Parts: sequence; C-alpha cells; structure tokens
Amino acid sequence: DVLGSRGLGDVYKRQIAEMLQQVARDLPLRPGITAPLAAQVISSFLDGVAIHALVDRTVDIRALWDALLVALTGDDGPPPPACDGAGAASA
Repeated sequence: DVLGSRGLGDVYKRQIAEMLQQVARDLPLRPGITAPLAAQVISSFLDGVAIHALVDRTVDIRALWDALLVALTGDDGPPPPACDGAGAASA
C-alpha cells in the first residue's frame, strides 16, 4: 500500500527530526546559533555525508563531524562519545 508506506516514512522523518533537535539542544552552542538552526545544519550535514559515502569511500566522516561540532560549539576539545547506529552513545 503506497499511501500507508508514505505515512510510515513521514513518521520516520519526524522521529529523525525530533532526534536531531534533541542532539542540538544538548550541545553547548555558540552564541547566536539556536538549537533549531543547529538541527538543520546537522541534518544537511548528514544528507551530504550520505551522498559522499556513496560516491567517495575515502571521505573521513569522523573528521567532518568533529569540524561541524567545532563550528557549532566553538569547542575544539575532546569529541563527544561516538554513537552506535541506533543513536545511543557507545562506550
């Protein structure tokens, strides 16, 4: 059922958007960068990484992620814990 599939896709998109907003709220953002803006930047970053990963497997995704966090927070200290595929912090 195409209509049912579309509805489920919308649910997944909304869940991802909510998760990104939570991640952005938890970051110590630079002055002037709001959580909604940070969530949008992170979402765009993830879209770009997905495309790059398909085209160029030599892209250092971790280095790009670290650079994005520095841009959003201004903190170039130790990176936050890595996330597993399910979005949970891994030890």
